[in-house]
Amino acid sequence: MKTLIPAEEVGVQCVDWYRCIVAQNYVDADALRLKAKKSIQNMQPDDKVIAFYSLVEYRHNLMRKNLDSQLDEKKLEEIGQMDPLLMFYSYFMSGLGEFYKAHYKAAIRLYIKAESLLEHVADPFEKAEFFQRIGEGYYRIYQYTFAESYIERALDIFMVEPDYKEKELDNRHLLAAITSERNLEQKAEEQYVNLIKEAEGYPLPLALIYQSFAFHYLRKNNQNQAKEYIMRALDSPGHSSTINGMKSKGELAFIHLRMGKMGQALPLLEEVESEADKVCDIEYRLRCLINRHLYVEFNQDKVDEGINQMVEAELYFDAIEVCQDVSRFYESQEDHVKALHYMKRAFHLKGFQFTIGGEVAE
Repeated sequence: MKTLIPAEEVGVQCVDWYRCIVAQNYVDADALRLKAKKSIQNMQPDDKVIAFYSLVEYRHNLMRKNLDSQLDEKKLEEIGQMDPLLMFYSYFMSGLGEFYKAHYKAAIRLYIKAESLLEHVADPFEKAEFFQRIGEGYYRIYQYTFAESYIERALDIFMVEPDYKEKELDNRHLLAAITSERNLEQKAEEQYVNLIKEAEGYPLPLALIYQSFAFHYLRKNNQNQAKEYIMRALDSPGHSSTINGMKSKGELAFIHLRMGKMGQALPLLEEVESEADKVCDIEYRLRCLINRHLYVEFNQDKVDEGINQMVEAELYFDAIEVCQDVSRFYESQEDHVKALHYMKRAFHLKGFQFTIGGEVAE
């Protein structure tokens, strides 16, 4: 007779697997996933462990940017009836799924439900992961006070454990991005410079810091400095082959277009268009469409169509940035009427996004 693995043992494997995901230890997470998958098939029956396994599997897929992965709503309801901790995970991971789709309003609503169950989470680093994610959500809807508060709570936990250095760097670069968004330029640049020094030896976080520093310069319309840091990001080991690497290539293509360097821009633009279609990244598919019809094959209707599709998909953060870019384009053409039109649209969308955040927070 076949001996079944005790459910408690498989549960411990799932906990270890989840901790590796939180710590961004991708190699060990992948190995533990395979181990847990094999164990769950030979485990003593236990609905709670099976439910937890399915949630961690979903979280792993999000870590690996497999955005086609879905959580079954009926299964979530069943999970919630089993245990409050499992209900926390179901709300939290569902929120992560919405965040990765850039549905920040929906993500925060789910995070708030998860927060009401946070007392059932014993592991401090899992709490820190939650604080980081909800803080990043508030950042995306321009609620910087809420964002900073949660991110600082995450940092207080991650900073005490050297194994979580990458998470510390991620949170500190979010704080630098918020400083930049608040137009505190000198302070933001000091934060980025210090982060770059500290991130030596951590190539993936370093690449994201370079990318974020490039975005800081793009907000200032400093294309040369932005180009320097986006190229540093792409030169970082492992970055160019990731989803974030695709975004860096897209930003480099857009910088070349703004600088009138069509020969350098077009191959990159075509590569990102292909990659964005392949991974179903609607954000960069639309950014490519808008930039193509602004700089390469000028078509005002296509530009507006791309912006409208962003709004329909609730990609408000991206639509605001694109409207600001289009406004700068027309300003450079001395078409001040159109420049003002797109700046007003950005302002309107920002106010709308901020209002949504206020409703969520109540």
